Amino acid sequence: MITATTKSPSGGIDLYPVYDKISVSTRSTTVPGYGTYHAIYDGQFYVNLGLWRRQTNNIALRKDLYKAATKINEKSEVYSYNKRTSSDDYWNISVRMQDYESYYGSYYDRDVAQSDYMAAGTENSKGIGKDLEVYVTYQIIVRNLSESIVNEITEIVDYYDNELEYKENLSWVMTGSKTGISQEEYLQMIRNSSISNINRSRKY
Repeated sequence: MITATTKSPSGGIDLYPVYDKISVSTRSTTVPGYGTYHAIYDGQFYVNLGLWRRQTNNIALRKDLYKAATKINEKSEVYSYNKRTSSDDYWNISVRMQDYESYYGSYYDRDVAQSDYMAAGTENSKGIGKDLEVYVTYQIIVRNLSESIVNEITEIVDYYDNELEYKENLSWVMTGSKTGISQEEYLQMIRNSSISNINRSRKY
């Protein structure tokens, strides 16, 4: 229990709390077996223990399909997406919810030529229609919106379709305000199945 003194504008100094049992009402109440619960009095409205509200973290996260690529017979094609609005207003979740259908209801599609889909690899072929590789890369951006709190993100949990296979060797983390990579860097990553050519990268 915290003990303190308090004073209302119309009364003297009280040792707070005056009563151990208080009724949130303008009238005192007696409860059989429990005693009397006293009504709130003026002094209770002016309690100041010098307590301040604890600072709270404010971290925002945004996710979008960043790039995609197709690969067959040593030939690769890269497609850029990341078309959701880049407005800073959309870091506020309430703004995104107000524009829910436009922001969350949008989708991407990409036509694949039948000749690519049905092509068979020249080496170690798995058979017609089974050699085309499709890569999709999602970008997850985390921003600290707190004005005075330094935060450290140690883990992010994300979910993906069970038809996809996670590639740890093609995943990376970047820090700072510029986290994008060029079309050529992404193309080389797909061709080499490695992120070694990406600057400022850090493997998970």
